[in-house]
Parts: sequence; structure tokens; C-alpha cells
Amino acid sequence: GATDERIAEKAEHMGVELPLKREFGGGFVPFDRSQKNIFQPCMESRDDEIRTLLDPNVQLDLLPGEDPITRSLFGSSIKQDILHHIIVDEKYCGNSADVDLDTLLEQGMIEKHFPMHTKATRKVLMKSWGKKFIQKQPLNLVKNYFGESVGLFFGYLGFSSRYYLIASLVGIPIFGLWYKFGSGWYVSVYSLFLAIWATIFLNFWKRKQAAWNFRWNMTDWDYMEPTRPAFKGEDKKGFEQDGIWVAFDESNQSLVTVKTNKYFPISVRYFRMTLSMIPMSIMGLLVILVTVAILSFRLWLQRQSIGNFGTYIGAAVNAITIVLLNTVYDKIAIILTNWENHRTQSHYDNWLIIKLFLFQFVNSYTSLFYIAFYKNGTRLWGSDRLIDECQAYDQVNRNPLGGGCINELQIQLGTFLVISTLANQFSITILPWILNNWKKILCFLCKRKKKVKLPRWEKEAALVPDEGDIFKFNQLVIQYGYVVLFGAAFPLAPVIALINNILNIRVYSVQMLKLNNRPNRRGANSIGVWYWILEFLGIIAVMTNCALIGFTHPIIYNYLKDSFGVLVVIVL
Repeated sequence: GATDERIAEKAEHMGVELPLKREFGGGFVPFDRSQKNIFQPCMESRDDEIRTLLDPNVQLDLLPGEDPITRSLFGSSIKQDILHHIIVDEKYCGNSADVDLDTLLEQGMIEKHFPMHTKATRKVLMKSWGKKFIQKQPLNLVKNYFGESVGLFFGYLGFSSRYYLIASLVGIPIFGLWYKFGSGWYVSVYSLFLAIWATIFLNFWKRKQAAWNFRWNMTDWDYMEPTRPAFKGEDKKGFEQDGIWVAFDESNQSLVTVKTNKYFPISVRYFRMTLSMIPMSIMGLLVILVTVAILSFRLWLQRQSIGNFGTYIGAAVNAITIVLLNTVYDKIAIILTNWENHRTQSHYDNWLIIKLFLFQFVNSYTSLFYIAFYKNGTRLWGSDRLIDECQAYDQVNRNPLGGGCINELQIQLGTFLVISTLANQFSITILPWILNNWKKILCFLCKRKKKVKLPRWEKEAALVPDEGDIFKFNQLVIQYGYVVLFGAAFPLAPVIALINNILNIRVYSVQMLKLNNRPNRRGANSIGVWYWILEFLGIIAVMTNCALIGFTHPIIYNYLKDSFGVLVVIVL
């Protein structure tokens, strides 16, 4: 690796900002090699090895370029970011190597590249993070080791868990009352609570995110993104800025040495993005058809001698179908987003996220909206022989203003949450273990071969590449939607979400520390487009919960006996 002196030189050239010691005023300023002693050592660097190096009473036999003070200032994620820039930056940028690793990877010249795990820090994180089941996360250390983007992801996981705990403490007694006395005024109160809870959740998340940004010096963070290696285009002299291509005059001899960039017409990209809506719409239509088919199957089961058990079977089949369709569509969304040919990684990620959410919104919530507001009296496939009605336990205290079946909605939502949680835990625990160890499983009875001791980088090269947090975040957002949109029908929904979050924190942390290659540092000062999706779900949640109070729960109608009065209450 690079010497401490080389890292300090590149950090100064990059303008890396480090925290000052309190006696020098605190805050963050650009690193200056001539004033190393004014900077605060990184928390991650305070292990036994660094403390020994910094001890003035210890006689050190340092090699040329080694500097313990410099080594103590940079967290390993910043250090690996500096090393990455030393390798990939152009030669005039601080005497760098100008080796484009991503392009070499895209061309098949190299198999993979990744930063190495740091033994000491990984050991500390496993002890204080991965092996602790219920304990506050060491987010500052996580941020220093993996970067701000990963720190915010786990910060959201912990933050949402605390709010699910609050909703659980309210929902558990509500569910107990419902189980004992049936649907009553307390269910409507819980609907109102969830609508308010969703609003408070997002407002306090913004405050928490701002606090982390201030602490991590990311409030004014900005980053000029490079072109994605997978981006395809014609080499031209010019550059793209904010979606606009700025071309240079090719005939101008003074621009002979100007570097070329890949050019791809923006109009073509927009055209492809428009065409991508066709397969997305087809998949959405397929979801609706499959949902109606499953509802028809459930109606047939309910008319058989098995009775209400058919409701549970139908809900389970629907939940399994949702998981399978989500898996298929994930692959389709990646293919479509690749075809659209986005220049930067953030634009690529944003459009992939939008595709994933739009489909999974339809796939995950269609049957719930149907049962909550439209089911009773609906003719499936337009047939008089397939009139879908609420079960007897829903008909007793049904709201005549709407077609919802509140108790069946409870069964449907509960089944969805349980199966989606089990499927998620299987996909992130058991399935990766099988994929990593299938050869050992098949050769269990084979003759043992003598183990070959491999160097550490070879062992880490065999680990699974980190895939980022898009699909992890997508699962969390869909789960959030289950809770805020329809949680009033199943007050234990926050409890299941809380359990899933706690398991996710531990499983994801162990994955990143033991099973996956360490990801390149990626700065971030927000959760990006996910926040606006959560905002959208919060707005829908207010309307959904008000509609549940007025058109599905019977309590308001039974009290007012007037449809106009119910409408006034909903609007207010």
C-alpha cells in the first residue's frame, strides 16, 4: 500500500477535511501536512497498535515514509478512498497512476477490485455490532469504516426500529381489545394514531439525518460524479453537465489535447425511458390478473367445507406470489435501467429505485386496497357466480358506506407480513450460506483434501461482492407501507416490522463484515429518493387511514347514522 507520507500528500491535494482538536476551535478544515498536530485522531485509529505508535516513550524503528501521526488521523474508509484516488486519478492530479479500475473490470481485464478489510476494526465491529442482538449501534465507527452512505442506511434501520417500538406499545393493547371484544372505537383511534405517527416519523427523521450530517461534516457535501463504466456512447470532445451536453469545436487545433468523453443523445435516453414503461405496465397488468385469479381461488376455497381456513390459504398463496413476482421484476428492472444508459451512478440508482417501487407498490398493496374498500359484492371477472362477499364475521358489524372487510384485511395483512419477513430472512441468511457452501455440501462425503493456506487478499477475493443497499432499502420501504397504510387493520404489524428490523441489523452487519467484500466508500448526506417515497407513502397513509375510519370501520357510521356526517369527519 501507499506510505503514510504519500497518503498525506494526496489527502492535502484532494482537500480532505478533518476535525480539529477542541483547543484549536473544533469543526472541520482541509488537511494541512504542515499542521498535523492540530487535527483530532480518528476514533477508529485508537487501537493498541496506534496507541503504541503514538506513545512518545516507545522507541520506533520506522521505515521511510511511515508517520504514526498521519496514520492516526484518517479513518480506514477515508484512507481507502484516498488510495482509490491515487490509483484512478489522472497523472496530473497529485501524481496519480491514472488506472481506470472500473473500465478494466467492465472490459474483463480484471476479475474484481475491492478495499481490504481492516482486521482490528472488523474485530471491534463484530464484538460491538454484529454479535450484539439488542444494543445501540456504533454508527460513528460504522461510518468511519464503511462510509457515510452505509452509516445512514443503518442509522435509518435503528431510527425506524425505535418508532416501530412506539407503535407496537400502542398496537399490542389495541389488538388485545380487538381480539376480546371485536372491532370498536379503539381501532379507529389506532387509525388516527398511525396517520399522525407517519407524519412525526418523517419530520424527526429529517432532524436526525441533519444531526448526523453535521457530526460527519456532510451538510454541504457535494461530489462531481464520474461516468459509469457501463455507460455506452460515442467518443466526442465535450462534457455533459446537468443533463446537457456541452460540445467543443472539433476543428479548433488548440483543443487537440482536450480529453474526449462519451456522448449519448439525451433524447434517445428519454425515449428509452418512455419505452421502459411498456414492460412495466405489462407487469403491472399481470399483477392485477394474478391477484384476481388468486381471489377467485380463495373464493372457491371459502365455499368448500374447509370454511374460513380458505381465507388463510388464499392469503398465503398471494403472499408467496408477491415474493416470486418481485424477484422476477427485480431482474427486469435492472435490464431496463441498463438499457436506458444513464451516465452517472446516482441517476442509474434513482431510476432503478423508482421502477422497483412502482411495481412493488402495485404488487404488494393491490389485494389489500381491494379487501379494505371494494371487496363486498364485487363480481370477479364480471361473473354472477363469483360474487365476492365479506365473511360472516365481517357482515355482522359492517359499514354500509363501503365495501371493505376489516377482519379479512387483518388476516391478509398479517399473512403478508409474516411470509415477507420469513422470505426476507431466508434470502439474506440461509440462501447466501447455501450459495457460498454448495460445493462443500455436495462433497461432504468426498475425501478431504489438504487445505492450502491462502494469503488474505485471496481469501477476501472469494467473498461475495457488496451489492449496495437499494434492494435492502426497498424491502424496508414496502414494510413501512404495510404498517402505515393498513396497520390499523392489524395492530401487531409494527411488532413484526420491529422484529424484522432487529434481525436485519444483525444479519446485514455480519454479512458486510464477514461474507461480503468491503464496499468502496460512498459519501451521502441523505437517503436520497427513498425519502420522497416515504413522504408519498405518508400522504397516502393519511388518506387510507381516514378512509378506513369512515368507510370500513363501522364505529363512526353507527354513531352518526348519516353518510354526509361521516364524510365531514373524514375531511376534518
